[in-house]
Amino acid sequence: MRDAFGRGGRRAGRLGRAALLSALVPALVAGPAGPAAAEVVVFTAQLLPSLETPPITNAEADAFGTAVVTLDVARDAGGAVTGATARFDVGLSRFPDGEVVNGAHVHQGAPGMPGPIVLSGGITAGNAVPVTGDTVFTRASLTVDPALASSILADPTGFYFNVHTNLNPDGAVRGQLSRSPAFEGLALGVFTDAARYGPGDPIQLKAFVGNFGGTPVTADVFAGFGLPADQGAALCGAAGDLPLFFVGAAGTGLECFSALALTPPPLLARSLTIPPFPLTPFTLFSGVVPPGTLPGTFFAFLGAAAPGTFPAGALKVDTQRFPVGP
Repeated sequence: MRDAFGRGGRRAGRLGRAALLSALVPALVAGPAGPAAAEVVVFTAQLLPSLETPPITNAEADAFGTAVVTLDVARDAGGAVTGATARFDVGLSRFPDGEVVNGAHVHQGAPGMPGPIVLSGGITAGNAVPVTGDTVFTRASLTVDPALASSILADPTGFYFNVHTNLNPDGAVRGQLSRSPAFEGLALGVFTDAARYGPGDPIQLKAFVGNFGGTPVTADVFAGFGLPADQGAALCGAAGDLPLFFVGAAGTGLECFSALALTPPPLLARSLTIPPFPLTPFTLFSGVVPPGTLPGTFFAFLGAAAPGTFPAGALKVDTQRFPVGP
């Protein structure tokens, strides 16, 4: 699919079956590119209760969220960080009614390990954020110690974002920081949970999307399900290619995801108009798992069907794992 996912009519990457199935990076994200006169660096984190230590198993076990941490960094002539400020943009969903956020912080710590708070969003019990449905909140102009900013820039995966609630005061959803990439116009969701979702089951894919461009942008959503390899042999041909069953507004169809192309172009599920930042919640897909497809395999693409749809520096997305649920 030459014009679907790339800038200026070029495809944004070549992914084979192995790359596709390994693309379980925890987060739907967006981020701006830093201007030449100042260094603006964006980090994102997919927030999940299963990443807490220990994992959350109570009424907030199905919650999820996205955090965008933007650092505005000043450096001296030698390149050393002399000052920095941070902004938190957080989207949360599927929390119990009546819940509140009473803390949102960056902690220092490796995956699966608890760590100290190193950067606070300034939320306390006195200014707690109610969580109702899909909730988005922002905390801006947070002063960051230069040494801390340097450490985050050097190794963002050594830090995690943690959201605290009344029910889970030590943390309800958590995710390691990841530096936002530089390419535009493609997000890929891969969901593999055969124990929960199979043919005939209703599913819904939701995500928080950010647009830093200052004007609305249009994105297209494509949704598909995995097929057994023998069913797609005639379509795909080459060994290792992945047959997909796509579901679109105009019907259904077979596609072949190979290392070289996605052919024929996938059926459009829907289009989105994404307003300027902050984060906006979207339901990318809602439907039933088709019969004959592989249990627990769901794919979603968020991209531009026409070159030049995304203004420079607007929508930035990485390969993601999207939360899926009934």
